[in-house]
Amino acid sequence: MIQVAVLAALLQATDTTRWFARLDLSAERHTRQLSSWSWTTAALGRRAGGSTVITEGLVAERFDRRDIGGSVDWYAPLGGSGYVNLRFQLAPGADVIARTDLSADLYRGIGGGWELSGGYRRMDYAADGVDLVALSAARYKGPWYWRGRLVVTPKAGAVSAAVSLLARRYGRTTDQLLELQAGGGKQIVTPGAGQVDLRRTLFAAARVQRPLGIWRETHVQLGATWTSDQGRPARYGLTLGLLRRW
Repeated sequence: MIQVAVLAALLQATDTTRWFARLDLSAERHTRQLSSWSWTTAALGRRAGGSTVITEGLVAERFDRRDIGGSVDWYAPLGGSGYVNLRFQLAPGADVIARTDLSADLYRGIGGGWELSGGYRRMDYAADGVDLVALSAARYKGPWYWRGRLVVTPKAGAVSAAVSLLARRYGRTTDQLLELQAGGGKQIVTPGAGQVDLRRTLFAAARVQRPLGIWRETHVQLGATWTSDQGRPARYGLTLGLLRRW
């Protein structure tokens, strides 16, 4: 799945670009002897009439199982400084990732570089389902973008919450960036194939994206992550990505 942090840059394309494609390769290794995880996504998007549509294919390998799925993202303006995002992901017969993943988010600028958003997400796994409600406040100031995000998950008669903070600095274009992110709280984890649970989680991530240099409108991304889930060994991840516009 393309991260929310990535989508903002994809959508702010120049007037001369209408199409974009992205390929991301990610791998995670645990600090103790558990099988490595990997995630591969390929996305194709088009901007037209003020809206953006993104189609994506994905392959996830975890617990020595492989899940294959696809998704469609639609971004549409609501007038003024607002827009809506609808997303549907389908992975038939998946053992680890959600078999269906549906979300709707509303974004609204309120002046002074501030943007507020709220959304709902429903994820149905092989043996369980999870609902999530997200609220965020973000601000653009000069080359900087700051965002705080709260995700609330009601489950089994209790309500769990997780928070995250993101800081991103743009270069000469929105495709050139440096990003840091960290957060914690109770979040959805997959402790085993066919299982889903809410556990206390801490994470940190860093990402840099720069022009490749030899092809116009082509950028390379490098990312690193650290995650610690309650009751499981910590894991470290690396991501390599390519973005091409035309």
